Amino acid sequence: MRHKVIFLFKEDEGLTLLEIVVSMAVFSLLALALSTLFTVGLRHWEGSTARTEASQGARAALDHMLEELRYAEEVEIPGEVPEDLSGEIFKESIIRYQLPGDSLNNYFYRDGGEIVKEEYQKNGEFNSHQKIALNVSRLSFVEKEGGTVEVKVEAGEVGLKSAVAPRNTP
Repeated sequence: MRHKVIFLFKEDEGLTLLEIVVSMAVFSLLALALSTLFTVGLRHWEGSTARTEASQGARAALDHMLEELRYAEEVEIPGEVPEDLSGEIFKESIIRYQLPGDSLNNYFYRDGGEIVKEEYQKNGEFNSHQKIALNVSRLSFVEKEGGTVEVKVEAGEVGLKSAVAPRNTP
């Protein structure tokens, strides 16, 4: 038994205009679907990356602050700092602490979207300024019973909270 091969096109014929238009339309729809899928996937990936970076930055900043406060011998939470001339709260929540054997007053506060650590000499002279986190939307310090300090950090959709009891306070 012989098999017969069926050709869609005869050797002498080309494609008709209708066949070309239909194949271009199908290809265009396929390309549009793929580009839309790629764009949506890219947006989700960028959002996920931003949330991950915000979470990691907030966690690192919280860990750094808790480690410093854990060894503090003197801690003071002065509360809200008054508004600056632009009407925005410049430093929403601030904490001052001193480490054992250190002659510096250390401060953590939020300045814009950054958590900042500053050091001052006892006479008020500025010593250093260090950014420890970016893209932070909120920072707060609350003193609880027994001298425990609760620290809250919000960065984007991520909110972290922890508490520390300074070991060297009187």
